[in-house]
Amino acid sequence: MRTKIVKGTGTNYCRSHRERPVCKDVIGRHSQKKDNSRIGVHRSDFLKHRFEVIPAKHDISDKIKDFLTEDNFDYLLECAVHYANLLGKTIEIPKGEVHERINRLYYCFAGILPKKHRLNIEISDNKLAWTVYYVHDWQKYFFYWLPVNFITRLSGCIKEIAMSFIHLYIRKNNLMPFSHCYEYEYIFEIAEYDDYEDYNELTISELLHSYSKGEISVFLDELYNHEPLDVINELQEYKPRNPQEIKLLDCFKKGLPFIVGNDSIMNYHYNPYFEGFPEEYEDMEPVTLDRIIRYVYDLTHIAGVSPPPKKIFPAISMLSGDC
Repeated sequence: MRTKIVKGTGTNYCRSHRERPVCKDVIGRHSQKKDNSRIGVHRSDFLKHRFEVIPAKHDISDKIKDFLTEDNFDYLLECAVHYANLLGKTIEIPKGEVHERINRLYYCFAGILPKKHRLNIEISDNKLAWTVYYVHDWQKYFFYWLPVNFITRLSGCIKEIAMSFIHLYIRKNNLMPFSHCYEYEYIFEIAEYDDYEDYNELTISELLHSYSKGEISVFLDELYNHEPLDVINELQEYKPRNPQEIKLLDCFKKGLPFIVGNDSIMNYHYNPYFEGFPEEYEDMEPVTLDRIIRYVYDLTHIAGVSPPPKKIFPAISMLSGDC
């Protein structure tokens, strides 16, 4: 049975010990709180414990460590500030160790570049340098191939001009010889295992022989190793003899920017992230710029012109529907 509250002397009321609140002070006694901690150890002491700091290891290859210097950082900073000034923007000077400053400078610089422009740091002339490049979206499976067999139908001075122009076009733009192309050896490997029908009055074996050691091969080698004339002067001095030569010379004059100066088409063949074959191209090499732009002997041998030579050059015709 619960004890009722009884009235005591004075003005205060109290309860029996059964209903006394826990830890409540009782008149005439000192309050004592139970402490479960060990003697001399506070229960939250672990929150004040200092752990030994383990320095992080920088994931930097030995090849690049030698280039992480103050001089290289100063050069990168100077170039970045100059480029930013051309864009009317500013570069924040980062702080920290050399490798940290270079890393932060990279992201700061990359953030001010125009749309579709990308940034990379490369080793050039034994120092670090910026590479700013533009991402171009090429038309899928669209190729720009220049047939050169038209030269074999020319003669005299106009032929020499044409040989010189095409030779300079090939050399100035770093176009590889046809025999060094990706598909070249594959074509002959396929020919060893398949039977083919006649094509344009030439058997397949005769056509392949012409590309490997015969007339076509000799002509392409001669074109690649040709000693060029002074094309600019020859184009000004030569007097065309018929409308066809007028059109041809006009094409050469329009194409002069491709054979003068230091700019090269293949200088735009740049992909810093491509190492080997990406997973999405397990069965076939990606179509790179050196395959999109090149010179060939005759498009009718490889581009699907009637009759479609899909068995003659399978590696090329598979990709060249819009040549």
